[in-house]
Amino acid sequence: IGICFFFQTLFWGGGLHSWPTFQVLSRYLWVPCSFLEPEGTPHLEATEHGLVSIVAVHANSNLKSLYVEELLSQKKNMHISSFQYIIDELRRDLFSMAEARGAWDHMRRDPKVNSYDGYSVEGFIQRIVEDCAAALERHGQIPVESYTEDSIFRGLVTEMVDVK
Repeated sequence: IGICFFFQTLFWGGGLHSWPTFQVLSRYLWVPCSFLEPEGTPHLEATEHGLVSIVAVHANSNLKSLYVEELLSQKKNMHISSFQYIIDELRRDLFSMAEARGAWDHMRRDPKVNSYDGYSVEGFIQRIVEDCAAALERHGQIPVESYTEDSIFRGLVTEMVDVK
């Protein structure tokens, strides 16, 4: 079976013509997870070697493949983004809970609270969020390679979930 490539698809693969081993052969490197998709109807063609079945294909190159370094950092980036989202969600939830339960009214009526300088619902919530942000900062300082170690990553995810 012969394979007929459409000319434009060859630009997606890397030619190996300049390598001594491949000067006689026409070889192309394709990124992982690329695939060939049959296109059109197969047909027979007479050649000097006999009848050859020609199947036209379209090469679909996986242009989203990443380098190993990018794959490693992707796991860390996703974790950090998720953690930041949880902290933002926690801030919104705390303010919603404080408003729903009348925390500001309670503070105004409680004589003990008024005797403390600088104490406020906003300050209390901000302190909780700052503690969570400190944990997020620790996670950001951990090397990318550590995120591939299962025990370390599980510990980081558990700490992230515990924040909520």
